Amino acid sequence: MVPNASLDQNICFIYADKANIGDAIMDLACITLLRNELDEKYEINLIAHKDVLPVFLCDPRFSHVVSADNADEARSLNADVCVMFLLDYKSIDTKARLFPKLPLLALHNWFAGDRNPMLHGASSLSKCFNLSMSPKNAVKSVRQFFSPCASGSSESLSTVEDFRRLYPSIVGVLVGGIDPNRTYGHWVKVLTSFRDKNVGFLLLGSSNGVEEANTIHRSLNRINVISKVGDLSLGDFKNAVEACDVIVCPDGGGMHMSLGCDTKMVVLFGNESPDSRLPVQFDGIALHAMGEVSNINPHLVVDSINKLL
Repeated sequence: MVPNASLDQNICFIYADKANIGDAIMDLACITLLRNELDEKYEINLIAHKDVLPVFLCDPRFSHVVSADNADEARSLNADVCVMFLLDYKSIDTKARLFPKLPLLALHNWFAGDRNPMLHGASSLSKCFNLSMSPKNAVKSVRQFFSPCASGSSESLSTVEDFRRLYPSIVGVLVGGIDPNRTYGHWVKVLTSFRDKNVGFLLLGSSNGVEEANTIHRSLNRINVISKVGDLSLGDFKNAVEACDVIVCPDGGGMHMSLGCDTKMVVLFGNESPDSRLPVQFDGIALHAMGEVSNINPHLVVDSINKLL
């Protein structure tokens, strides 16, 4: 293992162990800093866990993105040095099998849960590759990047665009979630507060939020709420987020994807501190429950939306 590396070489990042999309977007946020300083003739390649692969397949920062399970394709990558974030067993094994003779650089030699991996990664990258920007400036500059493949459903997008034309203000709401502590339980109260305002609400999220979206629809029975929960490709999700004036969401994968867009956000945090998840230049409002995210008063969420609108 080496402590630092040159910019004059092809670089292969190995991200084989983590399957969480939010973590992957945070960890790989600092790649932009490296790509901006690396000569175009050198490649940055990525070997990643199959579950996060779709997020990065069309990412212009990488020359090639390959599944950690596809050994033959991975071995064909141009690489002079391998880089990992964490020294996890799966990534170490992947490196040993595919590139046994290449030097290895680890950005996070140790990691504490309360430390922001995005900012820590930017600082480490600046030091390890001797970037022109200081570690301090790298920390200030780093932010999430989300550039998924082209949209897969023009019908879904046209529905969102039609909805956009009906209301002067559109608020996107990310519903559902895997972790109950990070799943907000008061969306009906929040949306009801806008009963007399000309605001449209677009429900977004993955398939685990379909039941909640249906509950919201039944409770409100209003035409200014439409749901695209579980109905959008990653590309369509990005376009839908960018069609909104404000996005409201709990901490999670959808939050990190949305942070890679340019829409203002209201983010709801449970036990985790906002400082451990957000970039320095976050443009929005973070509410911290310091417990279950549903402990956040709906009135605070409503006030925050109004401030950003």
